[in-house]
Amino acid sequence: MARRRTPSVPASPLVLTLLALLALFLVSCAPSSNSNTPSSTSNPPASASETSLTIEVKATPESNSSSSVLNCTGAKSLDGSTVKLADAACAALEKAGPGIFQAPITPQSCTMQMGGPQTAKVSGTFHGSVVEKTFDQHDGCAIAEWNQLAPLFGSDAADGKL
Repeated sequence: MARRRTPSVPASPLVLTLLALLALFLVSCAPSSNSNTPSSTSNPPASASETSLTIEVKATPESNSSSSVLNCTGAKSLDGSTVKLADAACAALEKAGPGIFQAPITPQSCTMQMGGPQTAKVSGTFHGSVVEKTFDQHDGCAIAEWNQLAPLFGSDAADGKL
């Protein structure tokens, strides 16, 4: 019995282009691993309206940090919060919104003044999204953010006493 041969058909440039585009599409749909994604030091909240943050405040760059935890549902603090003014901190976060944890989209003009050496690293989840940002008082814009979230950093943070 003789074998039948199938004639080979050269692939047209259109077919090759479509296959290449399909391969690129499939690669772009694959999940990616982003090593720059900040890790949460707190357990994720149960719902998107809940917040669970760890706050590490330093009075000076050389000093030890003091650590506290804030758990909120909306503007109300939850059990387990160790921030002194927990309800005020939750309310300040709600008022500030998620933009407080993001870099400005457009360049800002900020006054060149130093508000103090204090820093506060805030990490965890805010409304279900992982956040991590270090707040300081290196210029007028940073001072405004610091003052907006002062209850989060401790009762003395607004007065510059830590």
